[in-house]
Amino acid sequence: ESKVAKVWGRKGLAHACLKEHHEAVKSYAAAVELDATNDTYAKALQRAKEDATKEASTRAKEFPTAQRKQTATRQGGRFETNHVVPTRTSTQPNPVWQRGSARTYERELADTKASRRSAIAKWKFSVGREEHEDGPTFDRDSSPSVDAFSVLRGRCTNCTHCTMWWREVESCNGWNDLSMLTCQTCGCSNDSHENCGVYMFHDPVKPQSSSHAGGSYTSDIPGIHSFQ
Repeated sequence: ESKVAKVWGRKGLAHACLKEHHEAVKSYAAAVELDATNDTYAKALQRAKEDATKEASTRAKEFPTAQRKQTATRQGGRFETNHVVPTRTSTQPNPVWQRGSARTYERELADTKASRRSAIAKWKFSVGREEHEDGPTFDRDSSPSVDAFSVLRGRCTNCTHCTMWWREVESCNGWNDLSMLTCQTCGCSNDSHENCGVYMFHDPVKPQSSSHAGGSYTSDIPGIHSFQ
């Protein structure tokens, strides 16, 4: 195993980006052990622990249903829930599913836009631009005001001269470059800047209309609930 803290830090960042939070905790812990004076590793370790706890909590909520299903399977029984899956023949249209996917898309689109407005409003308050119409700087699918974890960051809480998070991703050498977790203006970490909320650059994927040809049916989402 490597004895270089930077190697473990890069490994932890890779695991964090892949949502492998428990592995990220192990890697960051190794980095902290090798370089206890590095605040970036310590803060990354704390964030990884929080993400791992959230993931464990989510799995714990889902476990009872999965356990009942496995028990019923082992005993040769039948597992039943209150969820009813509609049945139909392959030659019939599915207006219920079509309406459901459209409503889901509209709800997710509205939630995404509301989340963006909320994040920008918090950002303006954080950086002192409540009276300005201009928001953060955006360039296609990126913004120097949004960190590597898609969080819109405001002013720095560690120093007084940095009024907003600024990190141009293009200046970093890929995901292994830990400088993407530090502000170009003040050098403080992303956690040191106010969290204004997650900012999603892309809208939810709009479902395609169903097609019917030769008695076949393809659902709104390719690859899911596809009947021939």
